[in-house]
Amino acid sequence: MIMFTLAHFSDPHLALTQKPSLPYLINKRITGYLNLLRHRAHKHQDWALELLLEDMKSRRPDHVALTGDLVNLSLPAEFSRTHAWLREIGTPDKVSVIPGNHDAYVRISEKDGIAKWADYMTGDVRDHAPADTVPLFPYLRIRGEVGILGLSSAVTTAPFMATGKIGKIQLATAEKMLIAMKEQNIFRALLVHHPVIEGQAPKYKRLKDADKLLEMVARTGVDLILHGHNHTDTIGWCTTPTGRAPVIGVPSASSIQREHRPPAQYNLYGIARDQENWKIDMVSRRLKPNTRNFQTVRRMNLVPGSGDLDISIGEQEDDTGDNA
Repeated sequence: MIMFTLAHFSDPHLALTQKPSLPYLINKRITGYLNLLRHRAHKHQDWALELLLEDMKSRRPDHVALTGDLVNLSLPAEFSRTHAWLREIGTPDKVSVIPGNHDAYVRISEKDGIAKWADYMTGDVRDHAPADTVPLFPYLRIRGEVGILGLSSAVTTAPFMATGKIGKIQLATAEKMLIAMKEQNIFRALLVHHPVIEGQAPKYKRLKDADKLLEMVARTGVDLILHGHNHTDTIGWCTTPTGRAPVIGVPSASSIQREHRPPAQYNLYGIARDQENWKIDMVSRRLKPNTRNFQTVRRMNLVPGSGDLDISIGEQEDDTGDNA
């Protein structure tokens, strides 16, 4: 079996490099900035993110998926800095990005916002579009026998709200894309920032049309849904025409484990065809903040559609030399 390895991480929340000037804070950003100073800045550290990327690169994935919240306050300087940071991870053809709610924290001009990341957020048919072209969602990328479908649930909300919405147009287009991939017998991985399983996010952080997304994949099928947003390690299931498919979220990529949130983690998905069925070998790699090393904390064998899985939890590899 030829295996394609997809790496997934989320919610890096790159640290601010300078204090925002007052005009930028006369809106929702003021509450976010105060929260950043009091809480978030102590829970998210760029050194943890750097170690995660180093460990992930050492595993040599074929492709990387990043499911949103790259920034904190949607400041123009954050988007510029983050574009340069994305280049350090990989070229646009090797890295697929979708935005999160913090990437739409307040309304700013498109050219100053996520348009700076457009080359990481466009489908195959727009690969040669100008770098500052405004991304259109959903986008579809085919890599070998694996399809990566990126949705945007990022919408600007009122203070103290972090809800998301996909919308009818995106859902209708995504349905056509999923059907087309099914006809071509392509593995279907769907990226969305907000969790889609009921109960995984409180009301003020939920995906408002999660039910519509789940109804759509129940009609068309999907093989894997990846998300972030909750800053925690979750595994759920959604209904498909042939059974169930995994829905998996990861902790923040810059978390150093404060309070009840786990430390930084990324997942690797080894995707391969076994006769008529797709199989996924999943490996979860998590930071040990006290040693600043990453270790394997879970291995899973998944069969999309059937809902079958075999889990080994707590496996730890010899991490000597990791991140050296």
